[in-house]
Amino acid sequence: MSSPVKNSHGMWLTRLTVPADLRPIIKKRELKRSLKTKSEREARLQHPIVLAEFQAVLERARRTLENDSLLTDAVAQSIIFDWRRSVANTFSASDKAVNPYLSNYAGSIEENNLPVLMVLDDLSLLNDKVEKARSDGNELDREVVVKGVNRSYKQLNTLLADYLLPPLSSFQIEPNLDSSNYRKLLYDFAIAYVKITESAVKRKISNNDLLKHGAMSLEVLHETSSEGISVAELWEEYKRSLAIREPDRAKARIRDYSIAMKKFLQVYRHRAVSTIKKRDIAKFRLLLEQLPTRPNKAMKALPLDQQIEKSNKEGLPRSTASSIKNQINAISAVFTYGVSQDYIEVNPVQGTVSDIKTRRTTQEGKGFSNEELTVIFRSKLFHENYRPVKADYGEAVYWIPLLLYYTGARVEEVAQLYIADIDLEHDIPNIRIHGERDDQSVKTGESRRVPLHNHLLSLGFASYVEGLSSSGRLFPKLTNTGTEGKYNTGVRVWFGKYLRDINISHAGMKPMHDFRHSFITGCRDRNARIDVQRSITGHSQPDVASQYGSYSLENMSELIQAIPNCFGD
Repeated sequence: MSSPVKNSHGMWLTRLTVPADLRPIIKKRELKRSLKTKSEREARLQHPIVLAEFQAVLERARRTLENDSLLTDAVAQSIIFDWRRSVANTFSASDKAVNPYLSNYAGSIEENNLPVLMVLDDLSLLNDKVEKARSDGNELDREVVVKGVNRSYKQLNTLLADYLLPPLSSFQIEPNLDSSNYRKLLYDFAIAYVKITESAVKRKISNNDLLKHGAMSLEVLHETSSEGISVAELWEEYKRSLAIREPDRAKARIRDYSIAMKKFLQVYRHRAVSTIKKRDIAKFRLLLEQLPTRPNKAMKALPLDQQIEKSNKEGLPRSTASSIKNQINAISAVFTYGVSQDYIEVNPVQGTVSDIKTRRTTQEGKGFSNEELTVIFRSKLFHENYRPVKADYGEAVYWIPLLLYYTGARVEEVAQLYIADIDLEHDIPNIRIHGERDDQSVKTGESRRVPLHNHLLSLGFASYVEGLSSSGRLFPKLTNTGTEGKYNTGVRVWFGKYLRDINISHAGMKPMHDFRHSFITGCRDRNARIDVQRSITGHSQPDVASQYGSYSLENMSELIQAIPNCFGD
C-alpha cells in the first residue's frame, strides 16, 4: 500500500496516479485529496480509507473500458434485430392492444417518433458543422459544436435507454455515453425505432382500422388542408416539440421567440406555411424597421399599423438593426422546424438578414480601461464591506470580480465552482474549471486548471474557502433557478447596476465579461505568450502544434503573478 505524502504547507495528502489507458474515462492524470491534517499518525489512519475510494474509481473505469470492448458491431446488430422481432410479434399478437409506437393527437393517428426524429435531425446538422469546422481549421467552433453533439446523444439516451438496458445487461455491458460504440448503437437503434413507428402506422392503415372506427379519413390523416399547416399551427407545434426536446430551455426560448412571433402572427396567422415566400419576409422586415424601439405597454397593445402611425406622429426612435436581425432569426428557427417536419422544402426566412449590419463602437468588446478598473476596485464594495440591500448573494459580489480580474475566466465558470474545485494544498494554489457535474459547463467542453494570484490569498480567499462546507459550492447563496438556468444571473445584473452607480459605463459594456477582455488586453500589453494565455482563459490554441502537450501550472502562474495588484498596493 502506498503512503500519504506531505505538501509544502505541511498538510498530508493521498495521491494515486491514474493509468494511461484509464485517463480518457476518468479525465484525470492523478487522483488527489487532502487529508486535512498535519499529524502523520492521523494521516496514516485516514489514508487507507481514501485510497480504497480511489481504487474503486479505477475499478469502475476498468469495467467501463471492458464494456466498450464487449459492445462489438455484431452485438449491437443482434440487440437491434432481437428488439425489432419482439416488437413485430407484439403487433401480431393483438391489433386492439395500445400501441406505444403510435400517437393520437387531435384525433389523428401518427408515428410516435417526433422526439427521436428531432434529435436525429440535430445530430445530422451538428455532424455537418463539425466537419465544416474541421475543414476550415476553426478549432473553437468545432469544440462548441462537439458539445452540442454530446448533448444530443445525452437526449437520445434519455429517450431510448429503457429499451437498451435489458439487452445490454444480458451481455453484461453497462452503457457509457463517452463510448463511440455505445453512441453508434444509440444512433442505429434510433433509426430502427423510427422505422418501427412507420411500420405501426402502415399496419394500422392496412387493417383499415381508422375508417372502421370513424377516427378520420386516410386523406385527412396525411394532410389537414389543400395548402397544409398554417403559420399559427406551426408555431403551436414548435412550442410543444421544444418542450419535449429541450425541457430545461424551452421556457426561455419560447419567451424570447414569442416577441417576434406575436408580430409575425398579426400579419400571417392564417397563411399556410407553404405559401410564405421571401417577398413576404421582406415585407415583414420593412414593417419591423418602422416599429418603435422599446414600446411601452400601451403601445404594444395597439395593432402594428397603429404603432407605426403613432411613431410617425410622435417621432419615436425606430427598432435597431440588431433587434430586427434577432427577431427575424427567431422566426427562421420556427420555419427551420417546419422544414425538419417536411411541411416545407425550403426555409423562406434563410438569408433574408445577411445584409443587416450591426454597428460596434471602438470601445465595445475591449473591456474595462485601466482608469475604470481603478475606480471599480477602489470603490466601497471592496473597501467598506458594502453589500446589496435588497438581495443576498453572499460574498459572491466581492470574490467573483476579483477572480475574473485575476483569471480571465468566464463568469459562469467561476459562479458554478464547488469547494472540491479549489486546490489550496498544491504548491501552486489553483482552481479547476470543468463541466463534469450536471450543473456545471464549459463553453469548449475542455477542463483546465488556473493558478490563483497571490493577492487573492493575501485578501483571505483561503480563509473564505475553509469556512465553507467541503462538499458544497464556493458561492452557496447563488442559485440557477432563473430563466437562464445559470448561477451568475442575479449577481451579474446587480453588479451592472452597481457599476452605473459609481459612474462606470461605456458602449457595449458587459459588466462581468469585460474583466475577461481586460485580462486578455493586459496579457497582450505585457507581450505574454499567446499559447499560455489561451491555456488560462480556455480559448482554442492558435495553431496545431500548440494543441499538443499541456501547459504547466508554473508557466501559467508566472503569467498570472505578473498581473498588477488591482488595489494598487
